This record gives sequence, structure tokens and C-alpha cells, in this order.
Amino acid sequence: MRIRADVADLIRAGLPVREIAARAHVSAKTIARARRALQLPPVPTGCAPAPSLRAYMTARTRRTPDGHLIWTGPISERGPRVRYGHREGSARTAWWEITHGRPPHGRPRPACGIPLCLAHLTHAAPMTPPVAPRPARIDPARWQQHGLCLHPDADPTWWDQDTIATANGRRAYNWCLDCPVRRNCLDTTLRDEAGLRPSQRQGIRGATTPDQRARLAKKARRS
Repeated sequence: MRIRADVADLIRAGLPVREIAARAHVSAKTIARARRALQLPPVPTGCAPAPSLRAYMTARTRRTPDGHLIWTGPISERGPRVRYGHREGSARTAWWEITHGRPPHGRPRPACGIPLCLAHLTHAAPMTPPVAPRPARIDPARWQQHGLCLHPDADPTWWDQDTIATANGRRAYNWCLDCPVRRNCLDTTLRDEAGLRPSQRQGIRGATTPDQRARLAKKARRS
């Protein structure tokens, strides 16, 4: 028997017969014959649980040619929903935890603007860094490895801001304030920017904006 690839994938993903029939537009008898051809045991036409939450969610998504991962499972007025075992809640949160290995800060949302996409999730990042022990000793030659900008919860693009008037600019500034190598970062940046005009300085470094560093450099030249 020749088995359609999409039907075989749905069967291996552990979907219920009813759901396979609805998604692949095939009959229960066709699914039963396909299972026999794949040398899989028969299952009841009710619910056949997926082996894991990842398998459950993977079977309920569709990858598009342009890189989106569209949720095809349950949907409520709050968005994509997960109903797996004793878990019922946001599919976005569940997928974030699967792909990042930790819970998100706040509610994840699709950065691409497509409501059912799980591939481009972002979350409300914390304004201040998590409390962490400070290193007992900092090697001056390797101070960068202690920067809070390398923390898993930090987004490097925050430090691309030139002002603290934006939300990400405030995040970068607040994280810099608690950074154990803030002074190292500022001193290194001032040396790297020596001779640059104010308009040529970019990003938040050492809890300073480009304009603030330009004033510091001007003051240092006068002293």
C-alpha cells in the first residue's frame, strides 16, 4: 500500500484518528490500513496521547516557506491554546518553554505580527536584571565575560539604543547600573571612541548614552 507522507507523519506524531482524518481528509479505514502498512498497532478512534508536549505541539503546527510556524491546534479568544494531559494554557508560553528551556517574562507574543505564529515569539523582557552573585575576582583581560549584556534574559539589541527615552534604552541603562564590570565597559568605550564626534558615538555603554560620553570626553580633555 502506498502511504501519503503527510498521513504517515500525522500517524507517527500520535494524533487521534479523528484529527488525522480531518486534517488529511482521509477515512478512518485508510488510516487503519496505513498503520498496518507502517507496522504500527491499531488505536481506538478516540484520543491517542502524544508521547510528549513537544510532539503534541509539533503535530499541531505547520511550517510555511517563509519561516513561520503556524499553530493549527485549539484556539480561544486569548489565542493559541494547549490541552495536553493535565496542562491547559497558552500555546505560546508552552512553546517558549520548550524552545528556551525556561518560562518567559510575561506573555509571549509573535514579533512577526502573525497571531498564530510560534516561530518568532518575543516576551516582555524585565526592566532590571535578575539578582545574581557578583564574581569574587574579575580578570582585567577577560572582564567582558562578566557583562550582564551576555545574560540569557538580555537582548543585545537593547544596547543599540542611543537614548534612555525608549523602553529598550531604559532596560539597557538599568542592566548597566547593576553590571559588575560597568566601569571596565565605560573606560574601554571612552578609549575606543577617542577623537570621535558626538554624532559618531553609538549605543549605551557603561550606563551612559553617546551624548553623556561625549560630555565626559570633553571634560577629560579640559582637565
